[in-house]
Amino acid sequence: MTRIGIIVLGSIIYSDIALYCYKHNAIVLTNDSDFLLYDLKGVIILDLVDLQNESVFVYQRKLLLQQFRLSELQLFYFVARHGNDFIKHTRKQDERIDIGKTL
Repeated sequence: MTRIGIIVLGSIIYSDIALYCYKHNAIVLTNDSDFLLYDLKGVIILDLVDLQNESVFVYQRKLLLQQFRLSELQLFYFVARHGNDFIKHTRKQDERIDIGKTL
C-alpha cells in the first residue's frame, strides 16, 4: 500500500525494518515494542489505534528514556534482564506517563 504513504515490509528482520524507517524518518506500525530499542521517529502499537476517535499513540524512545531516567545503555540492560516486550497495551496507562504523544 503506497497510495496513502504506507509501505508494508513483511518477513524482514527487525533491524532491516528499523534501518528503513530510520533512513526515511518513518514511524513503525507494529504490535512489538522491540522497535523502541532503535533510534526511530516513533512506534505505533497497532492494538492501540483508535479508529473511532481517529487517533493513535506514538511511542518515542527519547521520551521513554527521559520519563524513566534511563540512558540508552541502561535501557538495553533492562531489556536483556526483563525481556523485550515491556509495554503493556493500555492506552490510559501510557498517557499518564509521558512516553509518547497522541496524534
